[in-house]
Amino acid sequence: MDVIVWAVDPKRDSLQSFMDYIASYAKEILDAAGIFCRLRLPFDCEGIMLSGPVRHSLFLAVKEALNNIIRHAKATEVELVMTVQFNQLELVIRDNGQGFDLNSARLGDGLRNMQTRLVALGGSCAIISKAWRRHNG
Repeated sequence: MDVIVWAVDPKRDSLQSFMDYIASYAKEILDAAGIFCRLRLPFDCEGIMLSGPVRHSLFLAVKEALNNIIRHAKATEVELVMTVQFNQLELVIRDNGQGFDLNSARLGDGLRNMQTRLVALGGSCAIISKAWRRHNG
């Protein structure tokens, strides 16, 4: 389903719809890149609603993260973990790629846009790199 159609369809205004769409998208794009995709999603999220604009912003952030992994990380595996606690959604995207030094890396438009979108939703965006941890502690 086209992302714009999905984002504006009020029948899709649920966390379950978001998870289903993200799972399908991630598997498709990562499989095409030869990267194994592991999903850990909540089982019971009935009744949790997400508006179209929220779903669309979350999708664009996930899309940017996955595209960066495909283009730059040299990863062979990606794990997407979603949890819901106290009416808050946490989405973690991990890969086994090469990482980068956050101190010397230029923060590209995609990463800036990802952070801006998530902050606008009242959330946050943390980028943790194995290479950075290796070099700094």
